[in-house]
Amino acid sequence: AGGWGGSGGERGASGGFEAGSLAGWSGFVQDGSGGEIFATSLGMGSPLPISGSAAPGPASGEWYATVDQTGPGAYSLSQNFTVDPGAVNVFISFAMFHRDQSGFAPLNSGVLDYASGPAQWARVDILDSVGAAVATFADVGSAPWTHYSAEITGLVAPGNTYSFRYGHVDN
Repeated sequence: AGGWGGSGGERGASGGFEAGSLAGWSGFVQDGSGGEIFATSLGMGSPLPISGSAAPGPASGEWYATVDQTGPGAYSLSQNFTVDPGAVNVFISFAMFHRDQSGFAPLNSGVLDYASGPAQWARVDILDSVGAAVATFADVGSAPWTHYSAEITGLVAPGNTYSFRYGHVDN
């Protein structure tokens, strides 16, 4: 299972999931994946709807997005943002968790394809307009809710559009 939440600030449409949906986000579930992405307010320990595994509960607020599955899969959730043309400092802030229930050593190939070889990872990438990562925050193996905050001023250009992408792969 993997999940994410947080505040998107002024520039993120529905940066968090307090609307109770994935509105403002684009989702991807690789064909053949054994699960899905959804927004939930399930509290810590409540059974997730597909696997029955214990939900982590939100990092903050009431809602968060998560992946729940019973088999291998690759998933992503992304949202575009444009850096204000007058921006002097640009920061990103979010929370992410990853629970590896496989018992295998964590592997991070970085490829968002569960059929590409052994993989068990979750990560957030800031992607430029051609899909190249300008910043990556990764969790491999298991990690509880971890809060990330970073200045990305030197990695992005005022006036340009980027994508915030959460990716999760395991097989």
